[in-house]
Amino acid sequence: MPGSYMPFGIGPRICVGAAFATIESDLILARLVRRYDFEAIAPYHVNPVAWLTTRPAKQITMRMRLRR
Repeated sequence: MPGSYMPFGIGPRICVGAAFATIESDLILARLVRRYDFEAIAPYHVNPVAWLTTRPAKQITMRMRLRR
C-alpha cells in the first residue's frame, strides 16, 4: 500500500515530536562521528537503492575505532 510507512505520520495527525526526533538523531550521529573512526569492511560492495529513501541494497559491515 503506497504511503503506508510514515514513521512520524502525515497531515493533521503528524507526530508532535517529529522535529525533535530528527534533530536528536542528527546530534547523536554528529557525536559518534566526532568520537569514533568508521571504516567499511568491504566498501566496494555498497550499492545504493531507492526505496522509500536511498539506502544500501545490502547491510554494510563496518568497524568502529575510538579516536585517540
